[in-house]
Amino acid sequence: MAQRGITFVRAGEAPNSEKRRRSYPEDGSAGAGDSGAAIADFYRTLVLPTASQEQKLDASSPANDNERKDAVTEAYWCAACELNVAAGETKQHQHGIAHLASRADYPPTPDPIVLNETNLGYRMMQRAGWRYEQGLGADEQGRRHPVRARMRPARLGVGAKQPRGDSGTVQQNTPANMGARQATQQAKEDGRAREELLAYLKR
Repeated sequence: MAQRGITFVRAGEAPNSEKRRRSYPEDGSAGAGDSGAAIADFYRTLVLPTASQEQKLDASSPANDNERKDAVTEAYWCAACELNVAAGETKQHQHGIAHLASRADYPPTPDPIVLNETNLGYRMMQRAGWRYEQGLGADEQGRRHPVRARMRPARLGVGAKQPRGDSGTVQQNTPANMGARQATQQAKEDGRAREELLAYLKR
C-alpha cells in the first residue's frame, strides 16, 4: 500500500500569514507585528489594575496603620486563657475547649450515684432539700454516696445485751472446711441473699 508523501515547509513565515494576522482595536493596543515592548505594554494593561481601580482599592482599604491598630485594640483580654481574643470571636472562644479547660471556677463533673429517682430514699432526700451535686449535711459537706450495706450475721436486735463470751457474730462455714455439695449450696444461698438485699435497697 503506497503512502502519501509529507510536504515540509521551509523555516520562516507561513504562507498567507498576512490574512491570518489578528486584528486589534485602534486604541493603542499592540498588534501581531509590533515589537516586544509594545506587546509587554499591552499585556500590562490586561493584568495590572488601572488608575480608577487603584483608587477604588485605596478607598476600601484602611487609610493608614493607625486604623488597623484601632481595630486590633477592640479585642479583649481573656484572663483564663491569657490571650487576646478578637471582638467578633468572643462567643466562639468562650465555647471552645481551650477556654473551658482553662477556667478555674468551672464546676467539676460529679461522679454518678448508684441510686436514681426510682429509689424511695432518693426521692425522700430530694423532697427534704438534698441536691444531686452536693453531699449530705447542713453545709452539704458530707459524702454523696450512700453507705454500703453488708449482711449482719447476728440476729439480735439493736441495743440487746450480748451474752458473755459471745461477740455477736455467727460462725460461718468457709469453702476450706466444706465439701463440694455444701460449697455449691452455700454459693446459691449467698447469691440469693445478695439479690434480696439489692432488691430491698432499690425500693
